[in-house]
Amino acid sequence: MKSKTNTNKKSFTSWLHKNRLKVVILSFAIVIPITLIVLAYVGTYANSRKLYMDTEKPETLINSKEIISIDDVTELNLNIELTEIVLPKLNEDKELTGGTYRFNVSYTPTVSSQFESVSATFILQTPWLKYRSSNVTRTLSTNDSSFLVQFNYVLPKRTLIFINVERPDLYIKLDIKRANTDFTTTYYIRHSLLDETPLVIE
Repeated sequence: MKSKTNTNKKSFTSWLHKNRLKVVILSFAIVIPITLIVLAYVGTYANSRKLYMDTEKPETLINSKEIISIDDVTELNLNIELTEIVLPKLNEDKELTGGTYRFNVSYTPTVSSQFESVSATFILQTPWLKYRSSNVTRTLSTNDSSFLVQFNYVLPKRTLIFINVERPDLYIKLDIKRANTDFTTTYYIRHSLLDETPLVIE
């Protein structure tokens, strides 16, 4: 049994030595394309996740570690509903215009402290694609208010090979200023819109 095992090892070593050039070429033919595909996916996703809330200062990037979910805000519950999407249309200059996302927004305090002001800046931005809206800033209250964000891109859109982008994410810069203090708490939030069921107007 041991002799048979040694013979098999010698046969494989001999075959590998004889076909070493083919093995190297085949390895490169498989490894390099896979590596390039992985790098393309990782690079595209990373670039699409770069976030800046101030459209006048795109160099001011938000650290991804600072971005939280909407449920992680401790001082209040932020209530956001996507109610309507108006799809953009081509104008005479063959440019997409008129696309909007309509939201209802309000908040419910979860602490006893009084707020002097609660404001938010909203931006729509897609994963995988470099589609983003301009920012919209609103003062929030405990009553529902409606606002529009212009978004002149057509979705769903397939990018790379296996990725289909259905909707943008809603990014929010939330500023909470407590009464009788100079202290303002700022949160950066990413809110997925995939589970929303708005009216879609073509």
